[in-house]
Amino acid sequence: MERLLFQDFEIRRAERQLLVHGEPVPIGSRAFDVLLALAERRDRVVSKEELIQAAWPGLVVEDNKLTVLFSFLRKLLGRDVIATVTARGYRFTASPLPLPQPGESPPAAPRAGNLPATTAPLYGRDDEVRQVVEACAAAPLVTLCGAGGIGKTSLALVAAQRLAGHFPQGAWVVELAALRDPALVLPAIAQTLHISLAGTAPAHEELATALEARALLLVLDNCEHMLDVVAQLAGAVIHTCAQVRLLVTSQEPIRIAGEHVLRLTPLAVPPPGEYRRAESFGAVRLFIERVRRHQGTFQPTEDQLQDVVEICRELEGIALAIELAAARVPLLGVAGVRSRLSERLRLLTAGERLGPQRHRTLRAALDWSYQLLSPERQVILRRLGIFTGGFSLEGAQRVAGDVAGEEVELVDHLGVLVDRSLVIHDAGQRPRYRMLETMREFALEKLEEAGETGRWRRRHAHAMRDICRLAVSQRDSAWLWAEMNNARAALAWAAEQPGEGAVAVTIATYTAVVLATAGPVPEAMSNLLRVQHLLDEDTPPEVAARYWQWLGRFGIEGRLPTSRCIEALQRATSMFEAQANARHVHACRRMLAEALMRSGDLVAARDHLQAAAAIETREGPPADRMRRYRIAALLADASGHHEEALRFAHQALDIADAHDIQRYRLMLLADMAWIRLRMGEADAAAEDLRELLRRIEPSPREGLTRAYALAGLTAALVGGGHLVEARDGAARTVSALRSSGIFLAHGDVFAWLAAASGHPVVAAQLMGAAEEFYSRGETRPDRIALHAREETGRLLAGALDHELIAYWSARGREADEAVLANLLDRAFADEQRTQDRQSDTPRAGAPAADPAG
Repeated sequence: MERLLFQDFEIRRAERQLLVHGEPVPIGSRAFDVLLALAERRDRVVSKEELIQAAWPGLVVEDNKLTVLFSFLRKLLGRDVIATVTARGYRFTASPLPLPQPGESPPAAPRAGNLPATTAPLYGRDDEVRQVVEACAAAPLVTLCGAGGIGKTSLALVAAQRLAGHFPQGAWVVELAALRDPALVLPAIAQTLHISLAGTAPAHEELATALEARALLLVLDNCEHMLDVVAQLAGAVIHTCAQVRLLVTSQEPIRIAGEHVLRLTPLAVPPPGEYRRAESFGAVRLFIERVRRHQGTFQPTEDQLQDVVEICRELEGIALAIELAAARVPLLGVAGVRSRLSERLRLLTAGERLGPQRHRTLRAALDWSYQLLSPERQVILRRLGIFTGGFSLEGAQRVAGDVAGEEVELVDHLGVLVDRSLVIHDAGQRPRYRMLETMREFALEKLEEAGETGRWRRRHAHAMRDICRLAVSQRDSAWLWAEMNNARAALAWAAEQPGEGAVAVTIATYTAVVLATAGPVPEAMSNLLRVQHLLDEDTPPEVAARYWQWLGRFGIEGRLPTSRCIEALQRATSMFEAQANARHVHACRRMLAEALMRSGDLVAARDHLQAAAAIETREGPPADRMRRYRIAALLADASGHHEEALRFAHQALDIADAHDIQRYRLMLLADMAWIRLRMGEADAAAEDLRELLRRIEPSPREGLTRAYALAGLTAALVGGGHLVEARDGAARTVSALRSSGIFLAHGDVFAWLAAASGHPVVAAQLMGAAEEFYSRGETRPDRIALHAREETGRLLAGALDHELIAYWSARGREADEAVLANLLDRAFADEQRTQDRQSDTPRAGAPAADPAG
């Protein structure tokens, strides 16, 4: 048969010619021989050797020549036309059509236009394709915007395929990326559309006039470097051509009347820890399908799927980066690719040879976007890469607000970077900006190439020092929390640099409160202790005073020995008195009262609290009185005067309600539940704490109160005999308490739970660890802990002999907190405990097997 006819193309053997959509396509002799050999043998797999013999008879050639031909043919005819059969060869998959018989009508004329015969399948983009199609039906100009490598071209081509049938003159695509001279843009478009420009009028007007009588879709791909000339043409087409639709891909909008802008976001990735439905997310699906293209039938194992998810998450759903990462899997394996993503700009370099040059490596794609910026904006972009986890406008102005020694209007430049999708804008009460991590790594690389890294790390650290102080002065904890990753990076840098001690101390001090109230008190304490040796005469006095205040306050509850807390708070009190700062003196007196109360010195605690009361004035801040009432409630509770404690707590709560002080409102509700627990009302306390936790859950910055409430709930449940619920919530509670640095402060309660659940060895170790915690921290257990210790001792006496109890308690005193938490978790996950949960029967008899083995 001299002709082979398929859906979108025809092979003519005699003429050695390939027609696509009825039009002859230039094709080399070797490529035609390979295509013909595959098409004639389409009923079977064709080996590599057989194809080489067909195209290069009698010659020895390298395999890569065949690979290049396949890439060319797939791009021309569609990727699905030639399938790779692993370890066997290749198969032609297109189905032939019958040739028309004499007297029959010829096949329908091919659709007008120059779109590729087939397009690569999209994953996770159904909604976006629908939006583009609908937008093109309603607007004369649709601009698809997004960062480089995000998938704009692929999406535009798929949408154009769906739209083409609605235009009598079809759909046409013009790729502008390769053009460098704006004067060549309109001639290139005219040539593609088979329009001659006479030169009697401006080219954009001639082109629009020629299109006036046509009905077609014109796709202008990669226009970001030719926006002025494209805007000129688009304006003329919108004004003149009622039946022409323009679909443009660009990193930023064209900004003319009639434009409809659609911003393309990265592919969806699974949330952290979500693996069960991972393949339903576009990013994961794309990765798997691209690996299959390189490695035949790839079906990830459970472990591999987790690695795939993390790769897609780290690459932030950027389509090009995911495709390049998938291309590395045959060489490195999935786990190997994941382990090397910290060097992503060097790793992701395996793009297709016939693809655009800017898409052959991830660095090339980013460099394309970077080179389109003015030199001034290049400077700003690479400096902004210093920020970790985003930045505010105030931070950007401090770091990148001047170029060549002159202040610049950063808002305008930042707006351009946002428009070009190089920086992402997150709206909110205080807007924030961020780079995708891949772009940030590229910016840092450019900063290093410019020899500016050290200078701008210093600038960043000083900016974060200023922002921390500003946020604290404005009592804007949300802003300071949003800057926490930047503060961490700045602190790590400043703490190691000669002459930057005051910066490090300031950042550690001013972030301590936000960290501690959010939950990670150990991090706040670690930061404070890390910079203590840096305090000197250069440290601003108000910073030094605050430093000692927060070190003393957050060391309470056994995180530091009480004597050190008292010493730090006394030093802070003296410094604030010297500065005539009455509010902070009041705060330090309250904190001293709490520290002394924890150590058991109730008399001295009352003295300091009375000293704080003496400072207050009628015109003073109600919040100070509220905080004093709270300490008075804790002190009354520690003295066994529970009704008085509740009265003080209610007085504090009334102030918190009146002034809408949400954090203290939650903390006071937790205090009141603990007081009821010490009054013996375990079930009522448990219900109050459950309700409180439901209220806390939406807030990510109430970690300390959440931990306090969870500890109380566990104590109430164990005290009320509800062991199943206590065990079920133990892992969550232990995690919260460890994050807050007070797990072992409640070790006796967990020892009681372990003993009542049939794990005496674990219980004995926890009891020993709690004893060591109290001793090291110079604190005294409260009534709940003492009761839990008494109950644990009673249960242990019935399960272990005295020597074993002593042995395991001693082991607990020496054990690491993480080991003890793991022992507890393993004990409650034990199969025997699953059976015991069904009956909810406490076991105090024979000991269970030692979970430590």
